[in-house]
Amino acid sequence: MVPLRASYVLLVPLLVLLNVHQKWFDWQWSSVKKQAIEEFSGLQEKLGEAQKRLNPYKSARQDYEKRAQSKKLLEELSSKLASAEIEVEKAAMMTAPLGGDNPEGVKETEAALATAQSLLAQTNRQVDSKLRLAEKSNEVLVSELQGMQERGKLAQEKLDEVRRSLKETQVRMAADALMKEVSDKVAFAEDELQKMAEAELPFLRSDKDQDLDALFLEADKVAVQVHSALAEAQSFVARKLVEVAKFSDAPGQTVREEVDMLQKRLEEGRDRLQQFRASIADRKRSHLLEEVEVKVVKAEEEVKKMTEVTAQLPGPG
Repeated sequence: MVPLRASYVLLVPLLVLLNVHQKWFDWQWSSVKKQAIEEFSGLQEKLGEAQKRLNPYKSARQDYEKRAQSKKLLEELSSKLASAEIEVEKAAMMTAPLGGDNPEGVKETEAALATAQSLLAQTNRQVDSKLRLAEKSNEVLVSELQGMQERGKLAQEKLDEVRRSLKETQVRMAADALMKEVSDKVAFAEDELQKMAEAELPFLRSDKDQDLDALFLEADKVAVQVHSALAEAQSFVARKLVEVAKFSDAPGQTVREEVDMLQKRLEEGRDRLQQFRASIADRKRSHLLEEVEVKVVKAEEEVKKMTEVTAQLPGPG
């Protein structure tokens, strides 16, 4: 019993001491835990602040790449647009060649116009496409593309003006060529008309020794030639008037007025031909009548001679 009691006596202080130490440990752990939590909260706050400072820079690389892509795109489109504008200027300068209107100049202008139009249309389509796909937040890119779009529109307007000028030149050249052809035909017919005056001139000389039959034959030949030339010229003019109808209002009206004047000259020539033929016909009738009169006179003289001879003959028995 004594050892058990002694052991209990020794154990009780130990239990008390252990209890005291347990309370001290609990107090110490609570203090450490609180301090750890406070420090952890502080670290979290610092980390949050650092995260806030880093947020503006977290897409820096992506933004840089976008800016680089936008810059490259703008440089490529600007280069293409500048090339198209140069081609447009070339076409514009070729609409007024130093040597005047000529087929070769027109062909060169047509080629320059086609080249400029192809390049400009392609560039304008690319600019419009990139502008539709551009992010609205990228104000710099949108603004630059809108500026290029406006430049493209101005270049197209200038190119349209070049095309109108070229069309006017082509119409003017076609009208000039048509007028030259018609004028040449009318001039040829009028040259043939002049031959009528030359053929009629011998009749006005009243030379009795001239061969009228040969002159009448030559006059008929000239009349046939003049009639053929007038008919061909009038037919040619009628065909060309159909072409005149295809011209635009201003050139077409001018050419029509000039062609109408040439037609009147041909009509006047036809009237002169009719007068020439009538004159020759009258001269033929006069010539025939003169020949008949001469023959009648000769016949009368022969009859008179026969009558005189017969009267001198002795009567019967």
